[in-house]
Amino acid sequence: MLVQVEYQTVQKWVRVPVTDDCYDYLKFMQEVHAKFNLASDICVDLKDSSGVDVDADIFDELLRSATVSFKVVTKHFGGVVDESEVTDASFSSEDGSASSVESPSSSSSSTVITENTRAQRRRLAEGPPDSKMAKDLFGDGCKEAMSIMKHASDQDIVKEKMKATFKHRQNMLHDLDQSSLILDHFPRFLDTPGLIEQDFIMLFGEDISGKFIARWPTFYKPKVITVSKSLRQSVHLDDLLSAQEESSDYEWDSDVAAILLLVHLLPPTAKGRKHVKISATEAADRVVKFMKVGTSMATFLGKVGSAQLFLLCVGEKKSSIQKFYIILDQKPIPCVAQTAVAAFDELFKAHFVFAMSYDAALLNFYTFIQTTVYGIDVTTKESPRVKEIRVRINNT
Repeated sequence: MLVQVEYQTVQKWVRVPVTDDCYDYLKFMQEVHAKFNLASDICVDLKDSSGVDVDADIFDELLRSATVSFKVVTKHFGGVVDESEVTDASFSSEDGSASSVESPSSSSSSTVITENTRAQRRRLAEGPPDSKMAKDLFGDGCKEAMSIMKHASDQDIVKEKMKATFKHRQNMLHDLDQSSLILDHFPRFLDTPGLIEQDFIMLFGEDISGKFIARWPTFYKPKVITVSKSLRQSVHLDDLLSAQEESSDYEWDSDVAAILLLVHLLPPTAKGRKHVKISATEAADRVVKFMKVGTSMATFLGKVGSAQLFLLCVGEKKSSIQKFYIILDQKPIPCVAQTAVAAFDELFKAHFVFAMSYDAALLNFYTFIQTTVYGIDVTTKESPRVKEIRVRINNT
């Protein structure tokens, strides 16, 4: 489907991507960013003509219903609204029957990241770290950098050239015809650990990048375990809780088990007409998978056949992992991480680095990680369950 979008008096047709037979809200937002060349630190909110928020979980159904109109509110990551960027916009299906709507008179009262306003405006004006280098990627300079790192054996040179081609890579990721070819054009992701972290820092900065590692083990993990004990018991839940005991013989270690407990706290919900609700246990299997060392990677990934990002742990047994990989398009990207917590940190960041939408079954899970732990785009629409669990964890 194509929808007509108006941004600052300019009207363009924007394609609505489809994933698993459903109109994809997150990818559509990426399309809007790309079409109007919005900066990566700009958040796009949708509201209907009456000012009611349009959330991701009803986006598909809304588009399939009668013709509706939307308005776009743009704001920077962190929830700081720049009044000059609050714009009128109208969306319509291909018949062009939607009418324009008025912009809101004030910003929403969403939670915001505490940050010195002057410092933030300076950071936003300057762009993400190394963005000045990224601006000189175009043309022959970009081609030269890509050619050099293709054959470079020195990882420092590879990382330097990956920084130099960052802007070009972001443009590719927001182009439907090019996004699926990102690993073909940048194959060094497949043999150079640390590139996901590097790109993520260029997108959001070091402070945000370090939040999960700093806060999960000491703050969130023990609270997730405590709150999970109040859930209705199941075999899988009991196993995950037992993994937190010193004498446990459960397969996964306590760190992986704690992350999967959060999936039980934020279980999947059915989205769209053709989506069937799956259990929390099935959803957990979409976060992390295990492969015994010595197994053929190609054979294993061929059987899995997942189109979504997941963490692959390789070792003799689940409680003793030797290597971690992020799997994208059935290709293994080596993690620099040596622990499960650090590896999951890379998995989450890969969604942003490769502009990948969350698995529908894990939307609540990843949204909680995004907005609550990392503090990224805290104006993202959250389900009541995400808000409830955040309150319960903070009050534990």
